[in-house]
Amino acid sequence: MNILLGRQSILNREQEVIAYELLFRSTDNSPINCDTEATANVVANTLSMMSVDNVLGNKRGFVNIGIDILRLGLLNLIPPKRFVIEILETQEPSQELVRFIKKFKQQAYVFALDDFIITEDQLEHWDPILKEVQIVKVDVMDTTLEDLQKKTSLLKPYKVALLAEKVETQEMFQICMDLGYQYFQGYFFTKPDIIEGKAISPSIQGILAVIRAIQQGNSIDEVEHTIKLYPELIISLLKIVNSSSVSPIQEITSIKQAIALLGTRSLSQWFLLLLYSQRSNGESEVGLRNDPLFLTASQRGKTMELLLKSSDSKAPKQLRDEAFLVGLLSLCDALLHTPIEELVKELHLSESISDALLKGTGKLGELLSLTKSIECCNVDVINSHSERFALTPDIINEVSLEALKFSKTLADDF
Repeated sequence: MNILLGRQSILNREQEVIAYELLFRSTDNSPINCDTEATANVVANTLSMMSVDNVLGNKRGFVNIGIDILRLGLLNLIPPKRFVIEILETQEPSQELVRFIKKFKQQAYVFALDDFIITEDQLEHWDPILKEVQIVKVDVMDTTLEDLQKKTSLLKPYKVALLAEKVETQEMFQICMDLGYQYFQGYFFTKPDIIEGKAISPSIQGILAVIRAIQQGNSIDEVEHTIKLYPELIISLLKIVNSSSVSPIQEITSIKQAIALLGTRSLSQWFLLLLYSQRSNGESEVGLRNDPLFLTASQRGKTMELLLKSSDSKAPKQLRDEAFLVGLLSLCDALLHTPIEELVKELHLSESISDALLKGTGKLGELLSLTKSIECCNVDVINSHSERFALTPDIINEVSLEALKFSKTLADDF
């Protein structure tokens, strides 16, 4: 599935790009059902599918947030140093919203107020919010100089930076400069550009299964077992761990470690965000879960895990987990249409996993070579590696059948 993000530059008074507004864009022009779904798509695509650095570089991203996202606790997934939170003009300026803004400001989040109508009555209505936000966006399209001067003067008492939105001419840019606006956005500078990427649509059933396991208080081992049944969720998990502000980036050696780094609460919130995102993409789960690439990837991961276990009964669980990850990720370039080198770098994998995937070296690299040889019945390579790992033909056949059975359970779930 192709994913799209709209991105428009935000500039300072020196006309330097300092941020981008990120906008939902549908691949088929289908309508979005609500603001929550649009936000979920933008955040999910930016944080995991495309990655923050690819979308924003070293700039901040402005993203619309509604009260539902705040109530669900999903704002915790958004790194405060990378984003500005825009409060939608469709929200009611309630005491609940004020409490949320105050709470998250203490965690270094920056808030902007977007597109509300600037009149004396509306200012009184929005006064509690205006006292808390740091930026106010002012729509300057089709406005007279007198009207803009009045709007600007009404906002003067508040300690906010003013962002002129929909600036389309040199004249309007100069007017806003003279009125003291700090930031600018509009067609005079750049039109929104579209960023396109490839996404894996995590199955709704898999997302619900993980959330259910967490809510039932299952152990990390049990949550890990659930996630292993849904390869596409593993990829998403690894990406969010590396883009999240929840924990410092570390080398990832196992699914269990990724869960522990993120924490089950944040993991549940992230999958809830994915669930919202899935409501509007219209993808067929059955087609995805029967995708031969996914089934091969899951079978390959299980094969490597079982081969290692069979060759070394004392192999630590961490090493078996690494073997599963190598097998699963070995087809990521085909699944995501992205070079494997970029994925390895982005996922911040351990050196042993990276070497296995990129160079085919080390114990995991040899196991991957053996697994690929089993898939294509390359007898010479099978014999060479099986001797190295003390694996008999019977053991290899048994492992292959068990791995095949494992991959079939993914399709049978549907």
